Amino acid sequence: MADEQAQPKKSKLPWILGGCCGCLVLVVAGFFALGGLAVFGAVKLTEPAVAETRAFLAQTTAGDVHGAYGHFHSELKKVLDEPKFKEMVDGHPELFQVKDSTFVGRNFTNGIVRLDGTVVNNKDETEACHFELAQEDGGWKLTEFKITPKQ
Repeated sequence: MADEQAQPKKSKLPWILGGCCGCLVLVVAGFFALGGLAVFGAVKLTEPAVAETRAFLAQTTAGDVHGAYGHFHSELKKVLDEPKFKEMVDGHPELFQVKDSTFVGRNFTNGIVRLDGTVVNNKDETEACHFELAQEDGGWKLTEFKITPKQ
């Protein structure tokens, strides 16, 4: 038995590195999963407000200023009456003749939904836009909007 050679010790380093890498992969996958849930949650939570905003844009595009004004929150109606809104729409039709809208920035904080993105007008020009909505009478209503031509 003394003739038996002592076996060299095998390194545990590959097992340690493999375990650390495996844990790191799990942590990164967890972050991506949480990020995906956050994005999905924001989209689902803001979808009714987005639908209200698109209904507003559809009515301005159709020339139904009175119907579009119906999407205003009572607070917005206090600062922008219907004749002034009609004057705004008639004075800048390129901003209110919208055929597509995209909202990449969606935020829900303290009962206010904020939507930031772009609209494409009937001349295929892309304009930056910002909308804020709050609940009133069981639905979402516009409290603020801004459509800005891109320079």
